[in-house]
Amino acid sequence: MSWVADHYSRRMVILFGALTFAAATALSAFASSFWTLLLGWIFVGIGESSLSPSALSLLADKFPRERLTTAISIFPMGPKLGHLAAFSLAGLAISYATTLLAGNPGMHIQLRAVGAARSGSSAACDPRLG
Repeated sequence: MSWVADHYSRRMVILFGALTFAAATALSAFASSFWTLLLGWIFVGIGESSLSPSALSLLADKFPRERLTTAISIFPMGPKLGHLAAFSLAGLAISYATTLLAGNPGMHIQLRAVGAARSGSSAACDPRLG
């Protein structure tokens, strides 16, 4: 892919690589056999491999030589920060959903027990009486 990025528009290489990656990922979901899945994964790899050479070449054009090492060291942090944000938000969502699902029956029982203690009656704790 480096050769393609050197001989063609780097922006177009990134565009077609991203489109190839997205289409191959979507088509891999509908694979009906190992060989179609393998073919989809091959095209996913082709799409992925188009980004780094083109992006690093664009960074080299856009930044002065004394700032280039900083730009190149920040570039690979993007996916890592994206993974961090995705897993953190997913963890919060799962934690919240688990709290709602697992905590509600216990909270319901506690509220009924508090209602029974306040009224002095055991009827509030009897599930048959509503």
